[in-house]
Amino acid sequence: MASKSFSLVFRCAHLNLNHTRRVNIQLAQDITRFSYDLVNDPYVFENRISEFPLHFRKFHHNCKPLAGIIVSNSDYKVFPLLIDRNIVAVEIVFGNELLVLISIYCLPNANIENDLAVLQSLILNNGQKKILIFGDFNATSPLWGKRGMGDRGRKVADLVFNNDLFIVNNSDSPPSYWTSGKKLDRFGIS
Repeated sequence: MASKSFSLVFRCAHLNLNHTRRVNIQLAQDITRFSYDLVNDPYVFENRISEFPLHFRKFHHNCKPLAGIIVSNSDYKVFPLLIDRNIVAVEIVFGNELLVLISIYCLPNANIENDLAVLQSLILNNGQKKILIFGDFNATSPLWGKRGMGDRGRKVADLVFNNDLFIVNNSDSPPSYWTSGKKLDRFGIS
C-alpha cells in the first residue's frame, strides 16, 4: 500500500518597516501574492498597525508598538503569549505543528539586558516547543553580519550560545540604517 506524504509549508518574513509606510502598503499586497503566513515589525501609525486588510490578525502593544506579528492565514490557531511594546510572542498551531513566534525590537540606545532577560524567559518557558525569533537587536557581531563585535553583540551572542540557537541571516545583506544617517529600504536609499 503506497502512502502519501505531505508537508505543511509555513512562510514568514522579518522586515523592519516601522518607519516606511510606502513599503508596508506594498508588503500587504506581497503577502497575498506570495502567500506569506505572517510578517513582523510592521508599519505603525497612531498606535495601530495599518495598511493591512482587516482579516489579517495583528498582534502588538496598544501604545507605540515597536514589535508586532501579523498572521494572514486564517486557518492557523494563534494564542498570544506576551504582548509588550518591543516584544511580542504568539503560539501558532498549524496542522500537527506547534510554533512559538517571537518578534523583538531592541531600541539602539536602551539597556538591551532587560529585553534579553524577557527573551530568555520566553525561551525557557517554551523550551520543548519549536521557537522562531525574529529580531532587530541593534547589535553588531560577525555571527550575523560583517561588522565587528560590540558590547550589545556580545550579550546577544551569549544568549544565542547559551540557548543553542541557530542564526539565519545573510551576512551580505546591508543594515537597515547606514552610519551616515541615510536610511535604506527595499526601494533604495531614502
